[in-house]
Amino acid sequence: FVRCMSEAILEVGCVTDCTNIEESASRQIRALAILSIALENLSITTKQKSTLQGFSDTILPCVTSDNVIVRQAAVSCLGKYALFADREVLSPLLLEVTQNERETIEVRAQALLGLCDLTVMADIVYDDSAELCVILLGFLKHSEVALAIVAAEVCAKLLLSGRLHSCDILSHLVITFFSICGSVEDEYDGSSEVGCPRRLGQMLSLFFSAYCICHERNRMLLLQSIKPLVKKTILISHNATGKQKKELAALASTLTKMVDFVISTVNTTSSDGAREDGDELQEGKNDDMSITVPDNYSANGMTELYVAVSVSEALLEIYEDISVPNLRIVCKMLASLTETVDFDAAKKDCTLWKQACALKRIWEDLELLVSDHYAYASLDKLRDPLEQVDADVNSRICTKISDDDEDILED
Repeated sequence: FVRCMSEAILEVGCVTDCTNIEESASRQIRALAILSIALENLSITTKQKSTLQGFSDTILPCVTSDNVIVRQAAVSCLGKYALFADREVLSPLLLEVTQNERETIEVRAQALLGLCDLTVMADIVYDDSAELCVILLGFLKHSEVALAIVAAEVCAKLLLSGRLHSCDILSHLVITFFSICGSVEDEYDGSSEVGCPRRLGQMLSLFFSAYCICHERNRMLLLQSIKPLVKKTILISHNATGKQKKELAALASTLTKMVDFVISTVNTTSSDGAREDGDELQEGKNDDMSITVPDNYSANGMTELYVAVSVSEALLEIYEDISVPNLRIVCKMLASLTETVDFDAAKKDCTLWKQACALKRIWEDLELLVSDHYAYASLDKLRDPLEQVDADVNSRICTKISDDDEDILED
């Protein structure tokens, strides 16, 4: 089948005897369409590697074609072909097309989707410092909404497959879910096309719960995305100018909803039996990215405690750039988060008690900085709950917990 397909593609796509540019492009598109369907129906384990390598003679010349439709078809086909060929050779080519600012949005999107498939197939796990993460973050912030949506889909696939661990990207996905997906315009008729807000909204509505159920580490990563989420939402609103300022101010007003959504997702999935070992969804080199997960952090308001520390840290870091309305929103959120925290239960866990002590230290710093009356009134609601948190006894509590654990082991 592969040999017959190769001969047919070479005959259909032959342009050496064609002088008409449109006819030549038509032949190339036809050949790429046939090859694309053939590659979709081939097994990755096929033994016809030598015959498959000949397909590059059909694909690679079309990648640099002057016809944008031919380039788009060639890049799409290249992504599928790379699964059978040498990925280390073709991945840089897809990466180059993806980063080419002079290329059309459609071609760059196709290259990004092909790069996603290669990354899923590779036995590599990427973190925030990886080049791929930097590229994806750039696309998520892209002014072209369609390209940002495609990048969000790619990020969701890589996160769910366990090939990507990134708090920054998770925070962007939450913002995207509440901004782009929440303002679908009438110009998008269907929800099945890649790059459509409705399609992305449907994906993300299922993604966050599925992601948290996959592994305990994923829930902690989603919690760790709270800090960059708060900083990005506030700074985006602060730096907005002109027509966008009103829209982005509305985004900042939904910050509480975004944080509540993360907390609800984590708490809901914590009782669904998340995987604790490296299973087929999370296989790879995960040992280098170990994350400390406190025991029972989803019970007795402990998720809210962890989130309160993250929100207060973010507020302290961006205090100079935050507007008064946004300051009031964040301070009110902090007061609401601590209402459900059981600080007596936190004393029984060294990690949770350290979080409580950290919250009190940051609260003391914020109390000195905040001058707005309404924001200060919200912060003042933390005074009574935090009075029982004494940082000086932190070491004694942790020592006692360690001694109790040793006694149990001896018994």
